[in-house]
Amino acid sequence: MQSNKDGYIEQYPHQIGISLFMSYLYQIFNTNDYMLIRIINVIANISMILALYQITKTLAQKYQVNPLIYFILITTFSPLILLSTFVYGDYIGLAFASWGIYFAIRYTQKGYKVYNIITAAIFLLLAYIIKMNYIIMTIATAIYLILDIIQTKERIAKKSILIIIMLIIVIIPNTILMKIYSQKLECNENKSISFPTYLYMGMSESYRANGWYGHAIEQSWTDPEQAAKEYPHLIKERLIQMLQSPFYTIGFYYQKTISGWTDPMYASIWYNLAPEVKDVKIPQIENQLKYQIVNNYQKGLVLLIFLASFIALTKNRKNLSLEVIFLTTIFIGGFLFHTLWEMKTRYVLPFVILLIPLATIGIEPIVNKVGEKVEFLKEEIKQKRKRKAEIKKLPN
Repeated sequence: MQSNKDGYIEQYPHQIGISLFMSYLYQIFNTNDYMLIRIINVIANISMILALYQITKTLAQKYQVNPLIYFILITTFSPLILLSTFVYGDYIGLAFASWGIYFAIRYTQKGYKVYNIITAAIFLLLAYIIKMNYIIMTIATAIYLILDIIQTKERIAKKSILIIIMLIIVIIPNTILMKIYSQKLECNENKSISFPTYLYMGMSESYRANGWYGHAIEQSWTDPEQAAKEYPHLIKERLIQMLQSPFYTIGFYYQKTISGWTDPMYASIWYNLAPEVKDVKIPQIENQLKYQIVNNYQKGLVLLIFLASFIALTKNRKNLSLEVIFLTTIFIGGFLFHTLWEMKTRYVLPFVILLIPLATIGIEPIVNKVGEKVEFLKEEIKQKRKRKAEIKKLPN
């Protein structure tokens, strides 16, 4: 890892993990070409697709699931492809998290083998090191394992100890890593962007959209030490204002939710453009027919994922498996986190992707009904042709 000359790590200590990971990659491959990270992103995406396929197969033990539907949904999700060029840890972390989720499920379904939960913990640790909000997956995993204990009522002490061990494996190494490298890079904790900054950003209006980066928190970047003292008071004042104006508050969070969760392209075009040409290029691209085709397909695809997930939950509400509850918990965790935290469409994308195995359950009955309808129509056409042929044979 390079020194903290520009103060970036000092301001954003949560980026130590991904910076260290990339630093080691560059050393291993003896390069500093960012194309290496793009290639790793592609590999991570393929790995994540395979992990979610394994999760989908576990759901097939209890529900009707068509693997072809899963692969169509995830391989035609264009932002996954477009954002592979983005040099960051989103998809590397998501790949690790997906395998962590799979091995946690495998642990409960394959006889509670200790190596499965340890493997899950290692993958979740790697996801947490690379992107810290992936701790949501670890919390959801702990809830899943606790629910399993409640449901099975077997080996309670051993299972409980393993949950604690999993949490220790995920949380402690990353805490130590951050401490060591913060000291090594001589980072001043008082110059880091404070926790209240992101909370205040998440509840402030912005020229981008509600809850996005904006002028309200600029002080954190110019004087983070003073901001850390002032923002808790500003948060308190903002909370009072919101409680006094409930209709405003509802409208504020509605607009914030819409701005983050309903962009079908998840800003993937924006991240592929150089900063100096974004304002000029974006309108030009959006006016092109090929963009409109992809964008409209993505709108339908995202709507289908949400709708099919809802159908899966409501149709099977009296018979929900712990695995379905697990995936739903992850999504709810991501939704609540980014309702409170800073909003960006790119941030919520992983939680949409993790809904795809669940959506596959909801789509299968629809496909079956459509198939039955097609077969019925084919039979009707066949019978009509048969009757016409019989009529022609009759004497005039």
